[in-house]
Amino acid sequence: MIPLLGLSVATIACALDRAQFWYRLLKQERRIVQEVLDAARFDLDEAASIAARAEALPIGRFLLAPLRLNLPTPETFRLAMEAAGDREFVKMRRGDKFLESVVGIAPLLGLLGTVTGLIITFTNLNIGGGAAAADTSK
Repeated sequence: MIPLLGLSVATIACALDRAQFWYRLLKQERRIVQEVLDAARFDLDEAASIAARAEALPIGRFLLAPLRLNLPTPETFRLAMEAAGDREFVKMRRGDKFLESVVGIAPLLGLLGTVTGLIITFTNLNIGGGAAAADTSK
């Protein structure tokens, strides 16, 4: 039970961390993207400064990466966006491996507890006494 309790606490902590991350991201994403796109129509430096103010969020870092380039070609602009997207995608998936591990380990720990409980129960079972008890433990 103690390992299952520990996994439960760690899972809840991981879930709260991810919920806070996604809430912050989704709450401000649309506004930041709209501001950067509106500014980029007229001035790329202004768009870069708006994205730099939002650098604490993944969408800000994603939009800022190509805007930092000096006179980029369309290909380098696209490559900068892809590289930034890949970096941010890794950060967005943080905690997934832990949760996948818990999904695999928790049922096995439950089964281990059940089997251990059955073994202890049959060991303590004393029907009749004498030779019958020795046969039961086998």
